[in-house]
Amino acid sequence: MTKQELTHLKRLKNGDLESFNWLYRQYHERVYFFCYKLTSDQEVAEEITEDVFVKLWYRREVIDPAMGIQGLLFKMARDFVWSHLRKSSNVNRLREQFILESLPGAYNPIESNLILQEYLEIAEKGIEMLPERCRKTFLLHYKNGMNNREIAHKLRITEITVRVHLSNAAKFLRNYLKSHPEIPLQIFLLLLA
Repeated sequence: MTKQELTHLKRLKNGDLESFNWLYRQYHERVYFFCYKLTSDQEVAEEITEDVFVKLWYRREVIDPAMGIQGLLFKMARDFVWSHLRKSSNVNRLREQFILESLPGAYNPIESNLILQEYLEIAEKGIEMLPERCRKTFLLHYKNGMNNREIAHKLRITEITVRVHLSNAAKFLRNYLKSHPEIPLQIFLLLLA
């Protein structure tokens, strides 16, 4: 680790955006190629790389400048990649399970995919019906995997407000599911993966 990097790490820990940008320029490409090597998908690798740096910014106060940043960045990248691969695997398994178990009669792939697409659209409408702040909080938590503290910081609200929004979203979506009994619960799980 260079003296310059150590200086930037100390400044980042105190919230210096210029130091964050410097570290981003230094490590973005390395983190991206690490993610790409594990996923073989350029879009996913870029998305995960961005997530790593967003998380670095939100968790900057736990950085130990003396330890350097490279190890932390690669650990975060690895964790995001494994999480993505797990979710992707679960989505495929749920999709297969839905197609094989939820649809009566002989399996017709075209019809099954149309029904699945229709269910996904109905479920997406339920999420879109949430009040704006509630929907943003819900999606940041379930789609982006952010914790309450990170969401509170991003939306500039308290953690208690985040919990209230998530609770209200869950109540609303439970009622929405009750009013659409034709939609299996797995559909919402597909949307959130």
